[in-house]
Amino acid sequence: MKNQINYFAEWEGLFIQYRPYLISFAFRMTGSLSEAEDIIQDTFLQCAPINPNDVNNPKSWLTKIASNKSLDYMKRAYKKREVYEGTWLPDAVPDSFQYWGNLLDSVAPDKKLLYTESLSTAFLLILQKLNPEERIIYLLNEIFDYSFSEIASFLKKSEEACKKSAQRARKA
Repeated sequence: MKNQINYFAEWEGLFIQYRPYLISFAFRMTGSLSEAEDIIQDTFLQCAPINPNDVNNPKSWLTKIASNKSLDYMKRAYKKREVYEGTWLPDAVPDSFQYWGNLLDSVAPDKKLLYTESLSTAFLLILQKLNPEERIIYLLNEIFDYSFSEIASFLKKSEEACKKSAQRARKA
């Protein structure tokens, strides 16, 4: 077996910096905190052989890896739920993973809790209604402010297909 260079130490700072954001994203995709943590751990393990200095935008690159891992998980879970006879509900969003970007910046502090709970409930409902691909495109675009061209490159799809999926997600 060929010796492979590991860059774990170089990735450690980026791991600490982006972990809350990535777990928030993966959690909203999977509906499971334990799965989100596993996905993010796998994301950083996948980074080990790559020098972070060779990556232009580490946050986008890590989001791309986490997106694909989340999408793979969701496709597997979606098929399992097709045969499950009970009601599937995602985990509630923990307060420590309440990442809403700039969405709540202008909201008065006394109303933030009410809005946060309402947004959490809305996301739980979205998780149930959208297929995995619609979910990832919707979250990346609407919540995490990625452009459709970036999302298309993450998912290896056309920009037009991503826009159409986002349109279906908004309608749902």
